[in-house]
Amino acid sequence: MLSFVNKKSKETVKTMEIQTLSVEEAARILGIGITTAYSAVRRGEIPSLKIGGRLLIPKPALEEMLRCGDRREISSGLSGRESL
Repeated sequence: MLSFVNKKSKETVKTMEIQTLSVEEAARILGIGITTAYSAVRRGEIPSLKIGGRLLIPKPALEEMLRCGDRREISSGLSGRESL
């Protein structure tokens, strides 16, 4: 959860949690190398989104992939890499 302090009221305001990971962050979580992670994204083994020039891994899809143990069972609607 991200938060910031409102300058006028001095209250801490909580904002939405970040829902994506970089390929590098996902690689660390999965315990694999960065090159292996990028290759897995290209093959569609790790669900990903391409937004502008950034390649992002949706946290919920990665968590479900880890729970299921089989990427074909992911119900997030992402099949491999999706462009927006």
